[in-house]
Amino acid sequence: MLKRFFHKKLAFTLTELLIALTIIGAIAGMSIPNLMEGIHKRTMAAQAKNIYNSLQEIAREQLSVKKTKNLLDTDFGDPSKLLTDDNFHIARKCNTANECWNQQYKTLSNKTSTRIAEGNPKTIILKNGQILSYQQSILEYKIDGGKDRAIGLFYVDVNGTEKPNIIGRDVFWFYISEKGKVVDQYTATNTFYSRSQALANCKTESTITGCLSLLMRNNWVMDY
Repeated sequence: MLKRFFHKKLAFTLTELLIALTIIGAIAGMSIPNLMEGIHKRTMAAQAKNIYNSLQEIAREQLSVKKTKNLLDTDFGDPSKLLTDDNFHIARKCNTANECWNQQYKTLSNKTSTRIAEGNPKTIILKNGQILSYQQSILEYKIDGGKDRAIGLFYVDVNGTEKPNIIGRDVFWFYISEKGKVVDQYTATNTFYSRSQALANCKTESTITGCLSLLMRNNWVMDY
């Protein structure tokens, strides 16, 4: 009798199982989207860091090979020379920037923006699918106390034409300096960096720079 009693108490009815499964499903429904968003952010941040490191390495190689301290004296001084198979693993060369870039991108505030690669910069698609445009953008602002300045600008979609196509998620701008440093706009324009201002700029992102600043200065953790 005692044995049967315990078996009876340890069993679950169909109603209890359904309630338990409903609760588990509700919890999963709330947590899985957050989990997927976290994975997505880490992936985008890792891809942004990878292209940053690649551009930095190419700049160092160019300075060394050309035996110069000025990146303008290298392939970086001419987009047509830089965006070649000698420097990148290219899958496709684009006749125009619009030919390879999507026509519509959104900001984090969900506003539609088409201001990505202006002025028809030289554009390629890499074998890993990333879209990369480059143009000279010589700024008179001084970096490192006047020892350096920005001389070029990269537009990057780190996962190509795939979604989300959101500025600050998979689309970024990178400045490159005369001395071969990849920098954000705050550094390129010698502007005081404020996280709160960068965050506000990131959400509306009229210049595609606030989010990159947040990312770079937060050790490539996308917490926005």
